[in-house]
Amino acid sequence: MSHALSAETRALPAVHDLLWRWAPKHPLPMRAVFDRCWLLTFRVEPDALAARLPPGLEPWIFDDSAWLSIVVARMSDMRPTFLPRWLGVDFDQVVYRAVVTRDGERGVAFLRTEANHRLYAWGGDLLTHFHFHHAPITFTEEAHRMRLSVDQPHPARLHAVFDHEADQTALLAMSPFESVDQLRTELCDLFHAFSTSPGTGRPGRVTVQRSAWNIRLVAPSEVRAPWMTEVLFPGACAVSHAVYVEDVPYRWTAMRWG
Repeated sequence: MSHALSAETRALPAVHDLLWRWAPKHPLPMRAVFDRCWLLTFRVEPDALAARLPPGLEPWIFDDSAWLSIVVARMSDMRPTFLPRWLGVDFDQVVYRAVVTRDGERGVAFLRTEANHRLYAWGGDLLTHFHFHHAPITFTEEAHRMRLSVDQPHPARLHAVFDHEADQTALLAMSPFESVDQLRTELCDLFHAFSTSPGTGRPGRVTVQRSAWNIRLVAPSEVRAPWMTEVLFPGACAVSHAVYVEDVPYRWTAMRWG
């Protein structure tokens, strides 16, 4: 996946692209708390996803599909691990991540990230492989429903509603997984983020350390994700299911190359 931060989000795009190519990636270990998190998961045709991945990565296949989740997270206390909590930053982010394998090991590849903190979006874009964009992200709670809106120009705009009181048995029956535990193991318990150095082509990984996810299925509706359905995978992806988890402390290692 090539770097493609839209010109509207930065000044001097050619300079920015040059800095992005040679700036160190994931140079520091980081930590934060995922206060609330939703995973909106899509089935994707394997060949369509494979065409969007860097060399060395392959789609992970289950039930004849590749898989990609949009991770919607309300986060607090983001900071390098050696800084105290009071220096952390709170913000919301939306991450498009594909489930992949490299040399037989499972993990994820990040295709795009939206964040509603301008400095973290700018710095995160230069210093990570997460392809950050700055965007207003709005959550509207309506009884047992949460409405998400990412206010980007089309086609990066995103909208979805998550129903937290939908029937768990019915939601599981609509997925290809036999149990919530299997779903969590296959699509949530992914602890490596794979990438490739844009300057040298070396493979790298960031490893996640976190507490267990006590997930709950939620019902997605009114999903409009044109970056998925019109740009990346037109006619080749469809919503599968969504899950919810809260209060999960996270740590990310610095990049490990090779």
